[in-house]
Amino acid sequence: MRIVKKPEVRKKEIIEAGLKVLYSKGYTQTTVQDIVDTAGIAKGTFYWYFRSKDELIDALAEDMREKLMDIAWGIVGDRALNASEKFYQVFNKIAIEKIRRFGEGIYVIIDFLIDPKNAQFQYILNKKSMEHFASVLAEIIKQGVDEGIFHVYSPYGAARIVSALLIQASDEIMERLKELRENGAVYIDRIKDIYRLYFDAIERVLGADRNKFSLWNNLSESIEAIDEFLKLLKKEDK
Repeated sequence: MRIVKKPEVRKKEIIEAGLKVLYSKGYTQTTVQDIVDTAGIAKGTFYWYFRSKDELIDALAEDMREKLMDIAWGIVGDRALNASEKFYQVFNKIAIEKIRRFGEGIYVIIDFLIDPKNAQFQYILNKKSMEHFASVLAEIIKQGVDEGIFHVYSPYGAARIVSALLIQASDEIMERLKELRENGAVYIDRIKDIYRLYFDAIERVLGADRNKFSLWNNLSESIEAIDEFLKLLKKEDK
């Protein structure tokens, strides 16, 4: 008997199958046939939900960032928090959620994202991530300007620069983790130094009052989570 699934369930299955194939073959080598074979569906079913492989890639990127943006907007909407507190919470919660989602499978993600074959997927993901995250940060920065914490003439422009810095920091961290693992160790202090440098750059972009705003001194939750995660990786590599 043919099993009929709800559209949202079937679509999610296709997305998960697509992600599995992308991890193993890379963007360029992945075909629609690979995806339908993995999902166990007919090619016509794939095209009912997606017009092309590129549209599926866009859905994958959307699925990856949707939960993170839900977390961020929930924090932005909290009227009890000032701009500094919102900034810290957005960073803390997103960092912790990423670690929770990726866990010990982080090297699979790293291998996929830094592979030159997947440059197009990385470009799409980064572009969409910057657009969405910049809109979140712009609201926080506007509030910070009103509160005298940040000093910028264009909150949205500053938000785009901060988003770009965060994407670059993430790329550099992934490269470093890959490089260090291949050398047989993960040096936690080196990873932390990268974060510290980017945090300093972000504070300068925001024109932050250092007496009222310090990312490094106030991101204790995410720094502790990163520290524990890197210790886990170091233990595994021994």
